[in-house]
Amino acid sequence: AQLVLLALGRQYFSDHDLKTAQTYFAQVLAADPKNPAALLYKGLIYSNNSELEDAATTFETLLHDNPNQLPARINLGLVYERLNREDDAIREYRYVLEQNPKSNIGEEAARRLKLVEKRIKGLFTTMDYHMVYDSNSSLSATPTNEYRTDLDLTFAFRYKAKNDLRYTLTWAPIYTTYHVGHFDFLTNTFTVALSSVTARRTL
Repeated sequence: AQLVLLALGRQYFSDHDLKTAQTYFAQVLAADPKNPAALLYKGLIYSNNSELEDAATTFETLLHDNPNQLPARINLGLVYERLNREDDAIREYRYVLEQNPKSNIGEEAARRLKLVEKRIKGLFTTMDYHMVYDSNSSLSATPTNEYRTDLDLTFAFRYKAKNDLRYTLTWAPIYTTYHVGHFDFLTNTFTVALSSVTARRTL
């Protein structure tokens, strides 16, 4: 019966019907609370729903009894990244690489590890482009309809010291163009931040 429930849950998960999939995995876990496959998918559903703390707890529970469940480890690493727990994510990716470096999952762990290490000690950039319809009716006696575009760039250099202190220097220029009024301007923001993050072991 559990195999049938798992198969149905996987099918609904593949079809992106997470709510229905969750009901089947819940039935499996009601009978077998430590079922590895059901716990893995439960964690994936939490992650897909951005319930990150619940996802992390679920993957940690699974790995407590199944430390070599590599799909759970790499997904836990991804959740840690989203929680800004980069040191914990690095630990999970390194474990995957130690166990199976030549597999597809090992290659993905290596790729994520490189990105996360650069994020906490190195230069990274992001770019966003926005198109906005801007009504000027509240600002002018002669209202006009305006179309605005914003190009946002972020350049951040992060350095992690040995005592878990992190230094971040950020430059964030924003180039704004008003296409009807035919004018543009550039805004620059510079920030310096100091933070302290301590990794938490789960196993």
